[in-house]
Amino acid sequence: MAVLDLSVSCLLLMFVCFSATHVKAQDFNVTVPGVGEIQGREELVTYRDTTQSAVATFRGIPYAEPPVGQLRFAKPVPKAGFTAPFQAFEFGPMCPQPLQGLHVESEDCLHLSVFVPAAHLRATDTTTDPLPVYVWIHGGAFVTGSGDKDVRYLVTFGNIIVVTMNYRLGALGFLTTLDQEAPGNYGLWDQRLALQWVKANIRAFGGDPDKITIGGSSAGGFSVSFQALHAGNEGLFHRFIAESGNAISVTKHRDYAANYTSILGVRLGCDTTTSRAIVSCLRQKNYTDIIGDLGALLPQEPFDLPFGPAEDNDFFTENPTDLIKWPPSKAGLESIKSRDVMLGTTSAEGSVSYNMWVTYLAMSFGENSRAGVSKQLFDAIAKGLLTSQKEHPDQEVVDAMEYEYTDWDDPENSTTLAQSTVDLLTDKHWFVPNVIFSRNHALNNNETGTYLFEFDLNVGNSKLPWLHGAPHVAYDRYVWGAHGNDKEWELSKVFMTYWSNFIKTGNPNSPLPVKEQWLPFDVENEHYLYVDDDVISTRKHCKAKRTDFWLDYVPRVKAAAQRGSRPCAT
Repeated sequence: MAVLDLSVSCLLLMFVCFSATHVKAQDFNVTVPGVGEIQGREELVTYRDTTQSAVATFRGIPYAEPPVGQLRFAKPVPKAGFTAPFQAFEFGPMCPQPLQGLHVESEDCLHLSVFVPAAHLRATDTTTDPLPVYVWIHGGAFVTGSGDKDVRYLVTFGNIIVVTMNYRLGALGFLTTLDQEAPGNYGLWDQRLALQWVKANIRAFGGDPDKITIGGSSAGGFSVSFQALHAGNEGLFHRFIAESGNAISVTKHRDYAANYTSILGVRLGCDTTTSRAIVSCLRQKNYTDIIGDLGALLPQEPFDLPFGPAEDNDFFTENPTDLIKWPPSKAGLESIKSRDVMLGTTSAEGSVSYNMWVTYLAMSFGENSRAGVSKQLFDAIAKGLLTSQKEHPDQEVVDAMEYEYTDWDDPENSTTLAQSTVDLLTDKHWFVPNVIFSRNHALNNNETGTYLFEFDLNVGNSKLPWLHGAPHVAYDRYVWGAHGNDKEWELSKVFMTYWSNFIKTGNPNSPLPVKEQWLPFDVENEHYLYVDDDVISTRKHCKAKRTDFWLDYVPRVKAAAQRGSRPCAT
């Protein structure tokens, strides 16, 4: 239990960022039809070379009514129009999450923020083209995080509009009884309502409602691809960037979600005999009791979280893993062909799962996972990884995983096995799902662009000193303009150029010039952009052997296990 509490604490702190704000006296007033007058502020950002650019900021705009009372555990309701000018000067409170007291939070948290190049909003020329829009969805394992992000460097550098949002988290965002009393996925419906608000109102801020890109990393990446697959979102946005997570690499929790609801109800003294009884009781509880009890809800399987997106026959009419798969399905190809897509991972994404769940599993073996991994623990990790993705943990498959990921130059080395564990988690949870998604998307006769990247900058990891590669979402700071030194700023300019180009055109190579052409992922070459300490280059067939292992060899091992035989290794 202590380990889970520590893991949640560490996860929360990953998403805390600090930034200096320089506010000028000038305000902006924007009138949004049907919403009302919104007042914003002008702020200056200073680049590495000391030049400055101005941003019009509109923070903390409510897009939904407070989800309290009968609206707790229900779809969001659009916010009524303002009767007086709304001062959008500060971020609104974060949605409730563990570790209360570190930030201001409230159930009245469904706010979004809009950031616009000030010169564009100040322009009086009616012929000025509206700007492309990037809607960013935060990560945090559907448990932590907020839209309180310093996005101003990307806004000014790329000359685009950026919108951030809050959505409900944890039990308040995803608790379900698997029926109409509490159907679940409220956090995803919050995101969708925010996207509808942007589509309807962004023109008032100088944005183009026909050039909307959505993006996010980790749980934000999962969310982005969930929104892309949702049938009701056609026309709501036009491109998406799913970083460090997509819809087919996350557990949907359905088999366990209702059990967690019952466990929570019992712990809080609720009648759990019917769905109506438990939901009625939980609606009367203080949100701090509901959210604060997360640490006591131990996962029922490895690599699981108590509350997250679940199949519901509403937001998810079909399980994404059944829709987007390899070999592909016709329905899957149709579902994603209309939008440009950018996908990417770091080389050691699995470090986040290692820190959270391998540490937890290691306790039952009496091991310190930060020092290394034994063969027995590796076997348990492999089985848990399969189980978490609703795959039967056949011993033959586990043996194949151990054989593939063991460093046979030093097979008993616990530190080497620990690195192999991170590689295993990276491939199974992040990299291979990205390849599957990219292959499906690229098969659509080049109707839209497909772009894949791998970030391999070794930034070091004090918790795992033996770790090689870039940890979970390590590239994110460069997307938003990290500028602590000249080298950081140069890499930030590379990333901001690719991202803003893609947001504008669906092609990361134009209109702003780039140092390295990022070739689109195609079926024959499977191009991807590789970024490490000294090299940015386009390569082919990322991790081809590992991809073949998961998409060709493992399925044959599974089939052979059912027949009582075993295929030869490739």
